[in-house]
Amino acid sequence: SEQTKSQDEDLPDEIKSSPFYLGESEKKTARKPVALVLDPPRKGCDKSVLDCAIEAKIEKIVYVSCNPQTLARDLKILSQSYDVERVTPFDMFPQTSNVEVMCVLQRK
Repeated sequence: SEQTKSQDEDLPDEIKSSPFYLGESEKKTARKPVALVLDPPRKGCDKSVLDCAIEAKIEKIVYVSCNPQTLARDLKILSQSYDVERVTPFDMFPQTSNVEVMCVLQRK
């Protein structure tokens, strides 16, 4: 769709062409990836996932959130090692107050 196309255009090229892995994120980050995409449930990321990402020194993190409170909590933890490069809201649920937010973080 046109909306999806315009959303894809907002993503950096290196993220568009990255492979995706399914599974427990702590186990999947054993090797040093270049980027990590996090899309946690409303409760946000487990602290162990955030700690693992920080410890792995991943260069770029794309964090997709549907909950502003848990996003703020998790970004506070990640901000020790990462700068927020971009924040993009997505209205995935028209005519509701819900909004998805994508944050792109770069290692300091």
